[in-house]
Amino acid sequence: MFNLIDGVYNSCFFTEFFDEHAGTDYNNREKWFLFFDKIAKNIIERFNPQTVLDAGCSMGYLVEALRKRGVQAYGVDVSEYAIAHVDDDIKPYCLVHLITEKLPDSLLKTFDLVVTIEVLEHLQPEDGAKVIKNLCSLSDTVIFTSTPHDFDNITHVNVRP
Repeated sequence: MFNLIDGVYNSCFFTEFFDEHAGTDYNNREKWFLFFDKIAKNIIERFNPQTVLDAGCSMGYLVEALRKRGVQAYGVDVSEYAIAHVDDDIKPYCLVHLITEKLPDSLLKTFDLVVTIEVLEHLQPEDGAKVIKNLCSLSDTVIFTSTPHDFDNITHVNVRP
């Protein structure tokens, strides 16, 4: 079982995870950037945020897409592997950080919008509750998605209908 306390959680989100559990070839930058660019377009049309935090940003595709559209976007992710693979132009805006913890001083204290896409199912239930509290303290508007049915992924320890 993975958790944030003993450091095992971070170690599971390396090459094997991104090759086998994160969707079809998450390292395929062109494919995933196009996917997240559509999400960025929809976010801007619907919410028109000036500042966004992507909590669980992985390789920073959404952060990059939002920034290319003029939004001051930032991302945090537990995976050192993922953050190391963020595009060089976006690396200053993405950092390794546990979303159960208070944001570092280098980031804004509040955002117009917080996004967390397919993240909480990877956390222990008690860590998920901490994350929800943290994210809600950072913005009045949170976009949250999580799989309700995927119990087969070895990193899904908190799947809820």
